[in-house]
Amino acid sequence: MRTTLSNIMVLLGAGVLISACGDDAGSGSGTEAGGLSSGSDGGTTPSMTSAASTSANPGTSDDGVDDGSTSSTPPPPPPPPPPPGIDCAEPFNYQGLDGCVATVEGIQIKFFPLAEGETVEHLAIYFHGDTAPGWYDNWAFPEIVGWAEPRNILTLGVLSPMIGGSGLPEFGEAQPPDAEAVALAIETFADAYNAPREEIFYWSTSGGSWFFTSSYIPVAGGRLPGWFAISCGASGFSYPWSWDNTDAMLRDRVSMFLNYGTEDFLAGFAEESYVEYQGLGFEIERLIHDGATHCAHPINQPTIDFWSQFTD
Repeated sequence: MRTTLSNIMVLLGAGVLISACGDDAGSGSGTEAGGLSSGSDGGTTPSMTSAASTSANPGTSDDGVDDGSTSSTPPPPPPPPPPPGIDCAEPFNYQGLDGCVATVEGIQIKFFPLAEGETVEHLAIYFHGDTAPGWYDNWAFPEIVGWAEPRNILTLGVLSPMIGGSGLPEFGEAQPPDAEAVALAIETFADAYNAPREEIFYWSTSGGSWFFTSSYIPVAGGRLPGWFAISCGASGFSYPWSWDNTDAMLRDRVSMFLNYGTEDFLAGFAEESYVEYQGLGFEIERLIHDGATHCAHPINQPTIDFWSQFTD
């Protein structure tokens, strides 16, 4: 039987489906998915640019008499390339933030484009908790977008390709092939914006954190490295690695931060992941909240504080 977050919950006798994680500055409680919605209220689609047409008049002599000479009009310049980016299939607005939903390499991605003409310097990517309320209801994003936009960091959230026992997307059930699919989508997204495939700002909650430590970092951390803020648990193990984590030059491009409470039902697994990754030689730190239960502690601000080591 494969090891998944759902299996662990059954073994622990949790008796409830851990749907995701809230945040002190996000949704309030952040513990219920509620109705699923895209948050769409008819936001605007990013504008498109068009090439200006050119025209020229044939040259003539000063007195208007054909002197037998020939003149030619240079061909018009080629049109400029289209602006970089991903087409906005479904625009929406949430708390004044204009966002888009698109499908990239078969993976649904929700993102918040920068202002027109701004260059994307980096990506910030969210991996949601199981059943994805933070992704569907958008509350995972505003505080992060507010930090990221002034730094030309484009914020996006990936919807898990794995449909779990709840009938909804769950990263806690996802496996290494899902990590490969998500990595391909992120590579395509980054290339569309001419953004680097490294120095990526990652953050996660609950099932997303399980997925980071079990599958995504072992599969894709070598080719999509960055800074991982991992909240509300971890997996306590990792699947076989697709890249050489003994290569210090590769390994040192990945840094991790674990953020969890002592009473979180995943606290023991977070501690095991800390020991594992530290033993492998990764740079990893942690913030432990005494007495805090699952995701019942600050998430966004500790994430921003961790990331700011690499930007500010």
